[in-house]
Amino acid sequence: MTHLKNGKELKFARNTKSLIISSELMQRLVLDKQLDVRFNFFPNRKQYEFAFYVSAAKRTKIIAKRLEKIIPMILLGEGLNDRYEKS
Repeated sequence: MTHLKNGKELKFARNTKSLIISSELMQRLVLDKQLDVRFNFFPNRKQYEFAFYVSAAKRTKIIAKRLEKIIPMILLGEGLNDRYEKS
C-alpha cells in the first residue's frame, strides 16, 4: 500500500497489527490442545479477529460469553466473520 505525502511516496506494511491474545483465550488454548491446533490452523488475520473479539470485552461475564461463542467456531474451522464475508 502506498500513499503520497508532500510529493514523496510512503510505503506501509500490509499487516502491521501484532497478535495479542488475552489471558482468558490463552488459558483455553493451553488447556485444550485440539482447540490450540485448530486456532493455529487459521491465517493470522482470522486469529487476530478472534483475539480482538475477546480482548475488546471488559467485563468477565462478557469475555466468558464471547469465549463460549468462538470456541465451537474455531473447532469447526469457521472464522468469526465468515458468514458475512463475500466469497
